[in-house]
Amino acid sequence: MKRLLSIGIVSLAAAMVLFVAFHHTRAQGESSAAWGPTHLSATQKSDPLPKNLNHELFRTYFVHVPGTTEPAGPSALDSGTTFKCWLPCTLEVEQNVQVGNNTKTGNKWGLGVMLDGSLVATPFVGEAPTDTSYVIGTYVYTTSLDPGTHTVQSWIDTDDGLVLGFNNLTYRIYVP
Repeated sequence: MKRLLSIGIVSLAAAMVLFVAFHHTRAQGESSAAWGPTHLSATQKSDPLPKNLNHELFRTYFVHVPGTTEPAGPSALDSGTTFKCWLPCTLEVEQNVQVGNNTKTGNKWGLGVMLDGSLVATPFVGEAPTDTSYVIGTYVYTTSLDPGTHTVQSWIDTDDGLVLGFNNLTYRIYVP
């Protein structure tokens, strides 16, 4: 009798877990399909993700860029990170870049994001200090992506060249 009661309680608990998981998925407006390849091709456009849809962190890439001297003009901060979205996903790029040891007045600099071979964002960050001190610039870029393989890379652009100090790049992939 005890064994039968234990089996019944375990079965009831399993059924409740499945019920809650199914209704949680439906409440978020998603199908109950498993995460994985779909019938959509990488070039097929998907509907934009609703802005109020809860996203879950799927993968994070940390890239540390050692201090270097950067020439005038645009240059890549990293070699690029390639990832795959099985479903529509959201990419968040967080760039924390320290620049300094500059002696030229008016040396403007900015950060950039290259996505799948196209420069998609290049905000002006500021002017590098002229007293050989360092400043940190931060930029966050977010975009929705269609299913497929993507490559993201961070860039810096400067009028007169400068020295990079401690720099960290974070690439986060979210799924709906």
